[in-house]
Amino acid sequence: MGEAMELHHIRLFCLVMELRSVTKAARKSFLTQPTVTQHLKSLESELGMTLFERQGRQLVPTEAGEIFYGYAKKILGLLEEAHRALDDHVGVVRGDLRIAGSTIPGHYILPRLLGKFCSLYPEVRPHLHIGDSQGVMEMVSAKEVDLGFVGAVLHRPALIFQPFAQDELIVVQPAQSPFIEPKTRPLPPSALKDLPFLSREPGSGTRTSWERLLLKSGVDPSSLRIVGEFGSTESLIQGVKAGLGVGVVSLRAVKEDLRQGTLLRVPLQGPAMERTFYVVRLKSRALSLTALTFQSFVLDKSGGGTASLNGLLPEGA
Repeated sequence: MGEAMELHHIRLFCLVMELRSVTKAARKSFLTQPTVTQHLKSLESELGMTLFERQGRQLVPTEAGEIFYGYAKKILGLLEEAHRALDDHVGVVRGDLRIAGSTIPGHYILPRLLGKFCSLYPEVRPHLHIGDSQGVMEMVSAKEVDLGFVGAVLHRPALIFQPFAQDELIVVQPAQSPFIEPKTRPLPPSALKDLPFLSREPGSGTRTSWERLLLKSGVDPSSLRIVGEFGSTESLIQGVKAGLGVGVVSLRAVKEDLRQGTLLRVPLQGPAMERTFYVVRLKSRALSLTALTFQSFVLDKSGGGTASLNGLLPEGA
């Protein structure tokens, strides 16, 4: 078999390995299931080893499959590096742009920025992963993505953080059966200790930020009556709407709910709870021209951390 076909086999093997399903791999690669199965059999025949085995309905890699996967990823990574080096050599902004964002940047900021960027550079293929801030930093550290976009700075000496946008955190409560009477006077932050509180999970940038902000206002976060933890901003918002408690969320995420009256803001005394979003990169990694161009694009549009991103985001978003 030719070299191109062998690379195709390797790509399909990695896809099946990551999805743990021939059917899903076939769907994602726009091939039929028998075609993917045949490619895997060809690869196994070439290697002289079985790479997967069936355990009930599950597709499980063999020990040989696990070993080969590590090398397969290195092969594909080197090939991608070669393409990037050639693009950099001729000064072309194109190819894969792999980035990761924590919940708020990932859902409410980056899609708009990517849309504008890709209209300027149509040969760029963006890959956006969403996770909590800690997970995004781990992806950057592991070189799984070129750049990360997070809502908190954690102590990571190997990483560089640059501010690119501002955010405001607010306390919200259900419109139906509110815990605090609407139109009440602003509450002291210490009053939050008397309310059932919903929180993001540890590792979330939102949680890290509001804990630090509450400490600054003299409230120990451990004194809050946390009645539930949620793995995403959207699930937390739905929990608040269901009447489980109050929660701290980004104003960007609930702007429409506040406008429609499906959530109510709990006014607090003192300064607004503001935080900064950061672009994060690995200090020791040389970025591709495409990644460097996107980083410069984001920082230029943000004006070094302004909230409006020069009109790319709606007012107050």
